[in-house]
Amino acid sequence: MKKIIIFLLACVLTGGIFCSCSKDDNEVTEINNASFNVNYLYGKWNLDKVDGITGWVLNSRYENNYITFNRDGTAHANMAIGNGNVKYKVNGNIVTLYVDGGDLFYITVNSISSTDMDVKAYLYGNSTALNYTFKK
Repeated sequence: MKKIIIFLLACVLTGGIFCSCSKDDNEVTEINNASFNVNYLYGKWNLDKVDGITGWVLNSRYENNYITFNRDGTAHANMAIGNGNVKYKVNGNIVTLYVDGGDLFYITVNSISSTDMDVKAYLYGNSTALNYTFKK
């Protein structure tokens, strides 16, 4: 009986050696020297304005456009320029979006609060940019 108890105790202790703590699921990755409060970034942002476009033009082409930023470095976009799952990184006031097809989008965060976000967005290698206003 004593040998069985010692064997069971050895199994438990050995199992503890091979188990390790995993990263905290809430840990933020790929955030480097953010110049804004990244906690404001997380969540669903609904498109409100594009370069001053309002009324029916905004509603017909851009209605129901949004982007949702998750804490794990992933996001989901439903935008007129494309939709789907993306990965992102933050460096300073630049949010870089990596689309599955390899395209890169850069978003310059001009201002952000818990309810409003103003950004300038452009495709990598293209100097044309649009100004977007989002609301939560």
